[in-house]
Amino acid sequence: MTNPVPADDTSSAGATAAGRDVRAKLLDAVERMAGDDYKLPRLAFSLREIAREVGIATPSVYRHFAGKEDLISAAVDTGFTLLLRELDQTVKECADQEPTAVLRAQAAAYCRFLYRRRGLTRIMFATHPANWQPSEPLPDHLGQLRYRWITAVEACQKQGWRVPAEVTTTADVVWAAVHGCLMLALVMRSGSEESLLSHVSAQFDLWPTADRRP
Repeated sequence: MTNPVPADDTSSAGATAAGRDVRAKLLDAVERMAGDDYKLPRLAFSLREIAREVGIATPSVYRHFAGKEDLISAAVDTGFTLLLRELDQTVKECADQEPTAVLRAQAAAYCRFLYRRRGLTRIMFATHPANWQPSEPLPDHLGQLRYRWITAVEACQKQGWRVPAEVTTTADVVWAAVHGCLMLALVMRSGSEESLLSHVSAQFDLWPTADRRP
């Protein structure tokens, strides 16, 4: 199991304020362009298009990123950093509640973030580190995200809630169900954010994790 780490900032400590501003604008541009259905396949936009979106010359991009792959990788890191930070803040705010309430709140925060940041969502879950093989450990950002689900489900089990399988497996099922609801909402382009969150919450009433032990 991957050990938890805090969601740290991804900006370079030695970068100038102006450099950080341009870097942030480039990452914002990638997110906007990834949210465009016509640009989605294979993240087909070029560095020239990204530079034009920001209003800088294409060679200027190389002052901040080694190339398109490096820029996309930075967008992935930024997305997961922000998502993990959002989940951690939600759990912190729900610290005095029942574990099942915390799990529901975490699921809602997960969906809310990805629903609102659709372009970033596409980049985060459509790209994989080069040369990564399924038989190897998860990339760190996915491992950290998985750890949050495992921790939430494990807390529910400790409070006497039955899980249908080993905790890690159950956590994967919960994560997959929540993520699946979100992806269907985005693909079908139907329903509001409120209806999506209501649908996700209702799933917990059907899952074995909500069956109190006698």
